[in-house]
Amino acid sequence: MVYTLLILGGGQLGLMLHEAAEKLSQKLQIEIKCIFLCAEGEICTKFDHEIGDVTEFQDVYNFGLKYVGIKNVILTTEVENVSSLAVRALQNNYISCFPRAKTIFTIQDKLRQYQTFQEAKVSVPNTIQVPDLDTYQRMAEAGEINFPVMFKSTNGGYDGKGVKYLSNDEELPTNINGQFILQEFVRIEQEISVIIGRSTTGDVFVYPVFDMEFNENHQVKTVTFPSRIDQELQIKAQEIAKICAEKLNVHGLLAVELFITRDGNILVNEAACRPHNSGHLTIDGFDINQFEMHLRCILELTDDIQDPNPTQLFSMMYNLIGHKNCKENYNFSNFDLVNTYCKNQGYNMTTKDYGKNGRPGRKLGHINATSPEELTRHQKSLLARKLALIQVS
Repeated sequence: MVYTLLILGGGQLGLMLHEAAEKLSQKLQIEIKCIFLCAEGEICTKFDHEIGDVTEFQDVYNFGLKYVGIKNVILTTEVENVSSLAVRALQNNYISCFPRAKTIFTIQDKLRQYQTFQEAKVSVPNTIQVPDLDTYQRMAEAGEINFPVMFKSTNGGYDGKGVKYLSNDEELPTNINGQFILQEFVRIEQEISVIIGRSTTGDVFVYPVFDMEFNENHQVKTVTFPSRIDQELQIKAQEIAKICAEKLNVHGLLAVELFITRDGNILVNEAACRPHNSGHLTIDGFDINQFEMHLRCILELTDDIQDPNPTQLFSMMYNLIGHKNCKENYNFSNFDLVNTYCKNQGYNMTTKDYGKNGRPGRKLGHINATSPEELTRHQKSLLARKLALIQVS
């Protein structure tokens, strides 16, 4: 069997999808041919690709249209910021698109996300829609905003961009164009992630809960398995993620970020219908990693699998983010020191360099550290501090 996988976007998630496709092809004795639509200079231009803008209708439509009538062609995406109108047009021309256009359209806008989850009776933080800056100023002057709040762009935000903590009405970003949302500042016990795989026939595969920690720029710093929250909350979080996947009619992966509040409630923060940064630890810590799961779900290759299981009792992913002095051609300082520490502790450490041009604040790679034994809270904390010694500059 030969599959043609059309992928919108050409960043690190596309790179790892390509790697997973090669491995799955060997495992199942099939052929998965990946073709990317991406911008000049993106890392997936080293594979079979076309140059184009995934946000432009005509580029996306022309990319997929030439495959109309060809068997086993599936279009997917490694980013949400694509032309959902073009995806819908391709669907109407009988190209199989997963995620579906409606799913992408909903996910692209945080306000639509929250409204959709509320329709499904899923709890989200209290959210105010603000149509423009003038409205915000009137609301602030009238005392209608209960600071502190979180400012969030409704679309286009990623890797901590488009998110800001506001303690008063003078801290709003100055480069606002159009609507945005203000969200109550939630005092959380833990932020977690649940990743769901959902096949084209509706079969659901659930990963365990992963704990996430963030840096001062709202970027994921570490992701850890197993979660430290109690089992009852973990089961409840997984059930909420299933409801979200069903409501969004997701085919492929859905990563759901959730808040565990200090009083034990669970709120959905946001979701992404693609492989997710919080799932990178599955590459070295689980029998089916998130990229393979996405491929199996959209290619209808799920008959012989069940919920993914850990192959290690402990896994931690650490993001390698460009330091404030990061150069285009960067280096990893203190890498050998940390690698030696992991070996001495009996941890397996694997590093993934995405091969991107370096710049401050950019995700340039990640490290997975795994152990066949569970770690104490002290050991986890010490490992995280050791990994933080690696500077990308």
